[in-house]
Amino acid sequence: MTSTANVHVGDKRRDVPETRRVSSLTPTRGSVTFRTTADDRRILDRLNSEGIAASDAVRRGLRLLEQERWLDEARAAMIANRDENLNDEPDAW
Repeated sequence: MTSTANVHVGDKRRDVPETRRVSSLTPTRGSVTFRTTADDRRILDRLNSEGIAASDAVRRGLRLLEQERWLDEARAAMIANRDENLNDEPDAW
């Protein structure tokens, strides 16, 4: 037996199969809803037992992804400038 959840889709509400929603979609609050997999739920449950709320876990995960992206860009810049030797440049002061 599959349960359903009533959620906003655009400006309409509709029933969709429920797979343990993390949050409800409330456009005015800027919330995001996603359907968790069994692994997602296991991770969120474990973090919750350690006192970390699902919203905090998602925020921290987003920050880690942003940090990974920044590091990838920094590595690419480092490789692009690997032949640059600042000792050959005149001092700026």
